[in-house]
Amino acid sequence: MSSVRPRRSALATFVLAAGLIVTGCGTGAGAQTAQVYDAAAGSNSRGGDVEVHNALFVDNANETATLSAALLNKSEASETLTGVAVLNSDGEPVETTLSEPIELKPDTLYAAGKIAEVLVSGTNFEAGNFLTVTFTFSDAAEIAIDVPVVVRNEMYDNIAETPKTSVTEETASE
Repeated sequence: MSSVRPRRSALATFVLAAGLIVTGCGTGAGAQTAQVYDAAAGSNSRGGDVEVHNALFVDNANETATLSAALLNKSEASETLTGVAVLNSDGEPVETTLSEPIELKPDTLYAAGKIAEVLVSGTNFEAGNFLTVTFTFSDAAEIAIDVPVVVRNEMYDNIAETPKTSVTEETASE
């Protein structure tokens, strides 16, 4: 009788261990950790005094696109975005407008795009393309980054479209 008890204990231990192992495999190849996750469509540049997060151009469907990006000044002094230059995938310049220099306060995230601070225009880019953007700052090193152009949809409704000029407003009222 004494040999039956150790066998039952060993069997119970084996069944318990096998149950734990099998339950871990129950999710299979469709487990959440096996799924591709793209946190955002935009591009990031990290590591310098100024970081660029989730940069993308939202196509305004009128031969313009508005830059949406978060700029983080990690230095202890204020920094200023003084220029933005853009090239299309063929290396051709894209007409770019920076409405005015943007002050970036220390340890502060600046969200560009709500008032169309940076606007590109022309016919040499479209949604689905990548544009090479070079950000120039007052003191920090330049940042060059490839940024996608995305179609405007519900997700990007809060990104400013082309600012209206007095000429467009006058033409629309006639």
